[in-house]
Amino acid sequence: MIPEKGQQVSCILRSSLIVEGIVQEWSDAQVVLKALDGQNIIILHRPVDDIILTKVVLSEELQEIPEEKPREKPVEIQKLIRNKLQEVQDSTDDLELQKKSAAELRLLVKEQEQQIISNRKKEYFGNSSKSTHYSSPFLPKKK
Repeated sequence: MIPEKGQQVSCILRSSLIVEGIVQEWSDAQVVLKALDGQNIIILHRPVDDIILTKVVLSEELQEIPEEKPREKPVEIQKLIRNKLQEVQDSTDDLELQKKSAAELRLLVKEQEQQIISNRKKEYFGNSSKSTHYSSPFLPKKK
């Protein structure tokens, strides 16, 4: 049986490599498969010699190539960010926080993250101010 154009197949090659794709062309001379991601073409130049097993997927659901979701435009993302920022500023009871701009809020978040990191370093390494100096056997010794 020769797989038909449009069928999804999995081929095991002699090198134990597994190749999957949608059949574009199948002959004794060469096999052309479109990768499942839809962005690449796979060509087997000697299928008679290289392919030792072929699995044909019969399920109709699996034969469809997944389409990429359209990415949101940067303007739409900026609107979402502004709306979320406004929502956060409106929902807080702290009047000082409501008056701050986005740049000031970013600085506050950055400072808070730095403080968290320094606290975790202190927890992990302790508060000792001792530093260990390591020497290299390849460098000359200091007198």
